[in-house]
Amino acid sequence: NYSKWDDLGDDDEVEEALERAQGIQTTANSMFGDQPQSLKDPPSVSPDVAAKAHALYMDAIEILARFEKKSGAVRQCKHACLMNAAFLAIRREDWAQAHKLATLSLDLEPADGHSFHFRGVAAAKLGRPGAALADFADGMRCAQDKGDLD
Repeated sequence: NYSKWDDLGDDDEVEEALERAQGIQTTANSMFGDQPQSLKDPPSVSPDVAAKAHALYMDAIEILARFEKKSGAVRQCKHACLMNAAFLAIRREDWAQAHKLATLSLDLEPADGHSFHFRGVAAAKLGRPGAALADFADGMRCAQDKGDLD
């Protein structure tokens, strides 16, 4: 519980929260490797490692929760943590959590093809094929717009 962060808001406090969250993100990334550049070859993680890394990303997200409008770096860090947490939720087959986290990731970065892909996978597993197809199409559009199709 990071309730001590509830009343923060000046630049020094934002920077302190960002540094703390980035440290947590680095620790979590080292547990399973950095976010894959391609979804074709995601890193292999054990369920225990996935759960531990997921918990770390959630801690970082909580720390950054009230600062995302103050700093682009905070938004970027939070987006990366949300996306990685969604990926790990998929690996754990926690479809509802994956869908929620991917949606929150898209709230921060609406043109992120990976987040659309993760949300589409979760939607398909939750029995929402129309939503899944729409997310996959949006993800492909984002990837095409960025020149990321290979």
